Amino acid sequence: MIRQQLFCVAIFSCAALVAQPLYANSATESCLQRDKSGDFMGWADYPHCLVDSRTQSTVRWLDDWFGDPAHDEVAKAYLRAITDFRVTDQGDVTAAIRLRAKLALPKLNRRLSLIFEDERPESDSVRQLSNENDSALSLRYLLKSLERFRLDADLGVRSGPDVFARIRYRQSWALSADDQIRVSQTLRYGVKEKVRAINQIDYSHAFSEQGVGMAYHNVDYQQEEFDRGLLWGRGVLYAHSLKSHGAWSAGVGQEGVSKPKWQEESRFVWMRYRQRFMRDWLFYEVEPRLTQQRELNWKNEASITLRLEVQFGYDYAQTPVPQTAQLPAYLDK
Repeated sequence: MIRQQLFCVAIFSCAALVAQPLYANSATESCLQRDKSGDFMGWADYPHCLVDSRTQSTVRWLDDWFGDPAHDEVAKAYLRAITDFRVTDQGDVTAAIRLRAKLALPKLNRRLSLIFEDERPESDSVRQLSNENDSALSLRYLLKSLERFRLDADLGVRSGPDVFARIRYRQSWALSADDQIRVSQTLRYGVKEKVRAINQIDYSHAFSEQGVGMAYHNVDYQQEEFDRGLLWGRGVLYAHSLKSHGAWSAGVGQEGVSKPKWQEESRFVWMRYRQRFMRDWLFYEVEPRLTQQRELNWKNEASITLRLEVQFGYDYAQTPVPQTAQLPAYLDK
């Protein structure tokens, strides 16, 4: 799976090499900045600035090459590189690298974007992040977008490898100033995976300007797993945004199957703390978790996950601490 991620990165790197002569000098010069004492910026700032500058320039070059020059909008790339380390009470260590990227190409088509992401967020809410190296590279077309309605379609390749097509519908309803319901339905077909359908609904309530609670339920149909019936999950959580560019959340949940009967297969309780540190583009997370599984006779399994995230392409000066109404979508990201 890591080889597949590197292959996708290599494709983008080749495009960067083609476009590099157009911007190499300007990108290098703009990243050679000094601090107040006259010294060059730290070892982390220069490579981050260089990667960010060249990535943005490459995306603009691609958009200009294939797109309509009459449009004035500038192409933009958003990248997130996340490293996970999970340690259990049995001493097992699991490491994973997850990449998420979105390339907006307005000159080519305002509704078209190139997406590279890990797959678990498609079916999981903020309660859980995957430590598995599952990823997908797809071309996404926005079919319809309104204030509380979104319909998009994807065509791409996912881990396996497997070619897939997907259509996704999302909508939300405001019940009051502090309450909303969101519904998401996804239908995907893969050459190897066959049919997969995911349905999710959640209800969120704002307790304060910075805190929100959520109850969620999802049902996942997988043709290749039909002997287990429908896979379902449900739970509740509370998330709180901090003024120091951080957030914490905690929750409990269950997961189960519908065959041979509707039954619970696992239950878990977790807490997560996320904080920006040292730089605007650098974040860390700490997530302790306690899990019980039927196949292990409901034995307690404690674990802790450490995450380090590097972001590229985001306008940090215009990114406020998320308020209550934004928290569910913020945490999903």
